[in-house]
Amino acid sequence: MDVIASSFSPVGCLACRAALHPDKARTLLRSGSKSSQPAERGSFLPAKTKWPLGLVLGVAILMQPGPHFSDDLAFAFDWFGNSSSSIEKDPVEPFTLYGSVFKKYFIENIVEGKVVSRRKGFTTTACVNALDADKEVPELQGVPAGLKVVIIGEPQCAKSEGKSREETCIPACKSSCAEAIKKHLAEVTRETGYVLDRKDTTKVMEACSNQCTNECLKPGKSTSFIYPFRPSR
Repeated sequence: MDVIASSFSPVGCLACRAALHPDKARTLLRSGSKSSQPAERGSFLPAKTKWPLGLVLGVAILMQPGPHFSDDLAFAFDWFGNSSSSIEKDPVEPFTLYGSVFKKYFIENIVEGKVVSRRKGFTTTACVNALDADKEVPELQGVPAGLKVVIIGEPQCAKSEGKSREETCIPACKSSCAEAIKKHLAEVTRETGYVLDRKDTTKVMEACSNQCTNECLKPGKSTSFIYPFRPSR
């Protein structure tokens, strides 16, 4: 196991050296008979003393603080999984993603806003919006997901064209999900100061994209989906 530190060395601490290398400490106390002999100079620790490695690292840091003392201390606690930063997360409220997907089994050639021709292929347009769970008022309960996307605010939409549904569904869904989630989390941070954990952000983006893509690959010209998300605590 390699332990990297920037401003301390376990070799500079006699107690740490004895704790990290108990076998060497024993050589200083050779027992040729049952009666113990006076210990040589420097052998102030019993031969069988074993200190926890976490305590050794902490002692080494405290005895030789350097310019990066705080970083080393944080590193030592993070290494043993005791850092509060790995446990505490901002209490971002649960939210729900609403999405709609529209498909065309052709590609339109548009000039100055007008369709001048069509060619073989697929066109997918995906739109996604997000709403906090505490904003789910009763009036919205019975509204279809596809309509809810535009009722709750301006959705984030992405359009993709290609030779197959897979080629168009995946990029359209991935882009619209990512932009909708980024927009929602930016609003949350602006209103509350809270920031969603990076792992949770990646998780919800991937889940939204996968569900959107699965719905997009189904037969039909349009579909919708709902994905409720609760951040981990």
